[in-house]
Amino acid sequence: MTQNEERESLQFESLIVRRMPGLESVPLEVEGFSPGINVLYGPNAIGKTTLVHALNLLIWPDRHERKEAQVSAQFSIGDTSWYVEYDAGNRRFQREGSPSEPPPLPSKERSDRYNLALHDLLQNGTRNRSFAEFIVQELSGGYDLGAAADE
Repeated sequence: MTQNEERESLQFESLIVRRMPGLESVPLEVEGFSPGINVLYGPNAIGKTTLVHALNLLIWPDRHERKEAQVSAQFSIGDTSWYVEYDAGNRRFQREGSPSEPPPLPSKERSDRYNLALHDLLQNGTRNRSFAEFIVQELSGGYDLGAAADE
């Protein structure tokens, strides 16, 4: 992996959930993730939580292990195309179509910054700030990067 790729963020492009506890209609296929922040919303029992669990499983399998799951995704880091598959506890990566070791992925210790539930955000005092500013602050580890830069 080049230094430029290490600085680029991971961008999911598509996800397929073939088997996952609680998912009755399979496969669940999602395409068209946006760069940056993606917001999932919809009625109860539509698969929002399952989708989040599937994404977490691909990035942090030891934190979210589900032996009965089968999930795959296409993603990119910079201009490099990646594919990852999780099947019954085993994870495999491909880089540009060839088998590969995993790329540097976000640390599992910071995984809570990648899953922000609306009810949690609303309880954390967003009344005097824009909601978008609060989300950006939470994603940056709870720090106000603008204020830190000003200091």
